[in-house]
Amino acid sequence: MSGGDTELFSTVLRATTKSFYVDLKENNRGRYLKVAEKGKYRAKSSVVVPASGVPQFLTLMRFYLDEAEAGRIAQPQDLIVESKIFSFNAGSNDRGQFLRVFERGGGFPTGGSSLMIPNGLNNTYLRMFVECLEKIAAQLGDEVSACNGVHRQWERKAFGQTFLINCLQHYSC
Repeated sequence: MSGGDTELFSTVLRATTKSFYVDLKENNRGRYLKVAEKGKYRAKSSVVVPASGVPQFLTLMRFYLDEAEAGRIAQPQDLIVESKIFSFNAGSNDRGQFLRVFERGGGFPTGGSSLMIPNGLNNTYLRMFVECLEKIAAQLGDEVSACNGVHRQWERKAFGQTFLINCLQHYSC
């Protein structure tokens, strides 16, 4: 715990040369999911998902797992939650297939932060992530069902006049 944040759930997922620290926390602004990656080939990086976006985040993770299990590489998709945009992009490199989750918005002065989740043999690591997020979503339960974020994808293009609704029923543009 740091700075008054209360830890509600915490686990470490190990995937090849990486460790992912998955935490459900709460502070004075509400609950949030923090996923931090520490790997041999990358500096530490983390993304923070407001609790209202966890169900949609899980839905996209399941989608990418389903596509990987079917032998397909899914098209990039964006998830908009409150003031943040999470971009999901499947790819591959010399170490295998992976899912990149990039977070931008929410006050990042340098542009954003990203996770590189390896699929692993038979999609083991991606499945492990989905199972962990399912536990967290179950713990959040009805709290997030009344406050769903908006998910849109237009071939990775940003449109200027997208109207969003947040948990407080305020509209932004």
